[in-house]
Amino acid sequence: MISFSTSSILALPRHLRQSRRFSDAASGSAAEASQIEWSGLFDERVKAIIEECQALEDEMCKSVTTPDRQAHIGKLLKSNMRIRQHGSELMSCYSDRNELVSILSTQSEDEETKLEFKNELMTVEERIKDLRRMLTPLLIPRDPDDDCDVILEARLACWVRAAAGGSEASLFASEMFQMYQLFSVRKGWNFEVLDKSESEVGGLKEATASITGGEEIYGLLKFESGVHRVQRVPETETMGRVHTSTISVAIMVDSETPEFALNPSELKIELMRASGAGGQSVNTTDSAVRITHLPTGVSVHCRDERSQHRNKAKGLKILQARLYDIHKAKIQNEESILRKSLIGSGDRSERIRTYNYAQDRITDHRANVSVHGVEEFLQGGEAVERVIDALRGREIADRIQAYKLKN
Repeated sequence: MISFSTSSILALPRHLRQSRRFSDAASGSAAEASQIEWSGLFDERVKAIIEECQALEDEMCKSVTTPDRQAHIGKLLKSNMRIRQHGSELMSCYSDRNELVSILSTQSEDEETKLEFKNELMTVEERIKDLRRMLTPLLIPRDPDDDCDVILEARLACWVRAAAGGSEASLFASEMFQMYQLFSVRKGWNFEVLDKSESEVGGLKEATASITGGEEIYGLLKFESGVHRVQRVPETETMGRVHTSTISVAIMVDSETPEFALNPSELKIELMRASGAGGQSVNTTDSAVRITHLPTGVSVHCRDERSQHRNKAKGLKILQARLYDIHKAKIQNEESILRKSLIGSGDRSERIRTYNYAQDRITDHRANVSVHGVEEFLQGGEAVERVIDALRGREIADRIQAYKLKN
C-alpha cells in the first residue's frame, strides 16, 4: 500500500522548474495558469499563508510544543515554503510599486529622474507578473492525498496483476514491481512487500507493497494506476514473434483517517494454510489470512508472513486502503476531474502505457508522450520521472481548467 500525507497546497512540480528537460506535454499548465486572471482572493490567500507560517514558527519555538506537533508544523512549513517565498517577494513588489507610483505622481522630480523611476516601475511590474504566474499553480486546489503514503498492488495493493498474456505477463509484472522498488529506493522511500504470489515461471501473479517515508509519494505514483501493455519477443519464443501482454497496477492511498477505521463487526476473518515458498512452518500452520469486508464484499488474502498476526495486520492495512480507494474513486467520478477508475479489466485494449521493446520506446497514451530507453525505465531511472512530470502537467492543466469553469 502506498500512503500519502495530506496537504492543501499544490506543490510546484519539477516540469515547471526545469521545463526544458522534459516533454513539451508537461509545459501546458504554466500557460494555462497565466490565463487565469489574478484576483484579490489570491492576494488574500497568500497573505493568510504567510501569516500562518509565521504563527507556526512562533509556536515551534515554544518549549511546550510536543515532538509530534513540531514534526507536523515542520511538514506544514515545508509544504508552504514556495508560496511563502514567492508571496513575500510579491508583497514587497507591491510596496515598491506603490512607492514608485506615488513618486511619479508628483512634479518635484526632473524628467531624467522620472524616466529612471518609470523604467524601475516597469521592471517591478514584470516581476509581479512572473511571481503571479509562479504562484497561481501553487494556489489552485490539488488532491489532498498527494502527500500520503501508498499501497502498490500488482493485482492486490500497489498491485501489479498479471492480466492478458499468461506467463509473459507474470514476468513483466515482476519486472514492473521491481521497477517501483528501485524507483522508491532512488527517491529515498521505504518499500515493504506486504504480499506476493509467484507464478510457475518465476514471475508474479500478484503482489502488494507499502511505500512510505517520503513526500508526495501518492502525488507522483498515482499516475501508474491502470493497464500497462508490453510488446516484446519472449525468451521462450523460438520463431521470433512479438507477443503482447498486459498487467494491471493500482496505487492506493494508505489512509489512516478515523472516518475510515474498520469496524470489526463488519469483517469476516478466515485462517488457512499458506502455500508456496517460505519454509516448513508456513505450510504446516494456519498462517495465511483472508479478510472480507461484509458490506462491500471486498476481500484481502495475505500469506507472505509466517506469523498469522503479521499477515492479519498487513491484510487490514490493505483492506482499509482498498475501501478508501473505492470512496476516493466515487468522489472523483462525481467531480469529473480525475480518472473515473483506477484499474481496468486487464484486457489488451484498455491501456494507459505501452512498452515497445523493438523500438525501445515507452508511450503514455494519456499525456501523448513517448520516451526511449525501456531498460532504463525498468531500472527506475530518469525516464520514469519524465513521464510522471508530463502527467503532472496534464493534471495541473485539468485542475486549472476546472477552476476557471467554477470561477
